[in-house]
Parts: sequence; C-alpha cells; structure tokens
Amino acid sequence: MIGLSLGRALGAAAALTLLSTSVAFAGVRQQVPAQSHARPQVVLMSSQGGVRTNYKCPTGLVCLSITAKTPIVQEWCVSEYGNCSSGLIGTFDWTAPITILKNTKKAHEISDGWAPNPGNPSTITISTTAAKAAATAVLVSIELSACSSTYGCFSNFEGIGITN
Repeated sequence: MIGLSLGRALGAAAALTLLSTSVAFAGVRQQVPAQSHARPQVVLMSSQGGVRTNYKCPTGLVCLSITAKTPIVQEWCVSEYGNCSSGLIGTFDWTAPITILKNTKKAHEISDGWAPNPGNPSTITISTTAAKAAATAVLVSIELSACSSTYGCFSNFEGIGITN
C-alpha cells in the first residue's frame, strides 16, 4: 500500500513539474524559460561611427579611427538572458579610463563619456576635437567596465584602441 501511494505521489510530482515548465497554446506545447541563475552578461546593443583601421592593433583591442565628425557611439547593457530586449538587471556604474599610448597632442584631444551613468542600458561616446585622421599608430586604449553593488563588476569587458 505504501509503495502504491509513493508511486502515485512521484507520478503527481512529475506531472506537476511538466505543467509548471510548459504551456499549451492551440494544441502546440511551448517551453517557458526557467528562471536563469547564470551570471549576467554585458551585451553590445548597437555601434555607430569609428572606422576600423588598417594599423597593427595591440592584442586584446579593437582598433578604430575617429575624427570630430565620426565619433564612436556604442550602447551597452547588462542582461540575464544575453540580449537587451529582455532580462535587463539593475543599475550599473560604467567606466572607460583612457590610457595614452603615444604622448601626442592628438592623444590628449580624445575623450569619452557614458550616458546615463549610472544606468542600464548606457551609451558611451568616444570623440575627439581633431578635424582629420592623421596618426599612423594607436594613440590611446580604452577599457570598458561596468559595476553594480548587487552583481559585482564586469572589468575590461571591451578594449578599444583609438587612432586619429
């Protein structure tokens, strides 16, 4: 008698689990995503401006050339699901320190900023006051990071080398 009751209980538990993870629509069974407990990801939503350079780029950087008319504008988010249309979590403080690799006037004309900051998503704009691209080497590197008191930091998730 106990074996039969245990078997029914296990069968009921299995049926309940199946009902809680799928939903029927017009006779078609669709999976409902289970709650994700994976580490959130930083995702590039969109990128505009900047021209990929032919210069030798240091390892770990994506190298782009900018002018006053062609700044780089990239929108980033932190998401549980790996996309920015769902699963956005928390508010993050975004940083992008500039490291000067070639100490020239043009290197000092490069600046960046995030908006909104803090926020999620957030957009970084990397710009210069120089009118024309004239450099033959990478002038600065910029390492993008995002931190939250709840989720910790995503340090140096993207490295950008800038020529001008």
